[in-house]
Amino acid sequence: MGLRIRITGAQLRHLRTLRFGVGARLVVFDERGEEHDVRVEHLGARVAEATVLATRRPARESALDLTLAPALLKGAKMDLVVEKATELGVRRIAPVTSRHAVTTTGRTDRWQRIAVAAAKQSGRTQVPAVDAPRSLPELVRHPWPGLRLLAWEAEPERALAALPERATAVVVVVGRRAASRRRKWTTRAPTASSPSDSPRASSGRRRPPSRRSPSASTAGATCPRLTQ
Repeated sequence: MGLRIRITGAQLRHLRTLRFGVGARLVVFDERGEEHDVRVEHLGARVAEATVLATRRPARESALDLTLAPALLKGAKMDLVVEKATELGVRRIAPVTSRHAVTTTGRTDRWQRIAVAAAKQSGRTQVPAVDAPRSLPELVRHPWPGLRLLAWEAEPERALAALPERATAVVVVVGRRAASRRRKWTTRAPTASSPSDSPRASSGRRRPPSRRSPSASTAGATCPRLTQ
């Protein structure tokens, strides 16, 4: 018998919404970036079990460790930022509170669920982490690797063309025009990246309902629990 996985919580509800039953085949992915073709063997009220038929590690993720630090937006606008950033290949989303932000709190659990759904929809094999909102000084003090960029329309000295050509990690802080004012925060980092290293944008075309689902656990491998 092959490895078996358990599907629970929100992903089990998704399975039921798509009316998959015993014998259905679908694709699950785990926290190590592996995809598994599985067949549903049991569908219960609280858990489904499936047998792993094949495993592969597709090379879909960008080599660039990209963190997006957007100024915090209100409601559905922030949901859209999380969704599209995930589809574009961002590794981490670190919301930032600012002087002109319309809110200083957010639903991190909701954003993480949106990131899971967007990763499934876009065919990614990793779900970006979504941090709780933090202030700009806290963000600057964090020991991020690689290049740190603050998008500021009034920068008089350093142009993007002057940056080093390549790096493995970049943190980009973006926000509304008045978010940073003239009280800018400057940081220097030992390595840098070219904007050309960023992951490609998706075509924007809608796909049919996804058959991909992150799994709870597999025999011989630890996978993330399903988002509740």
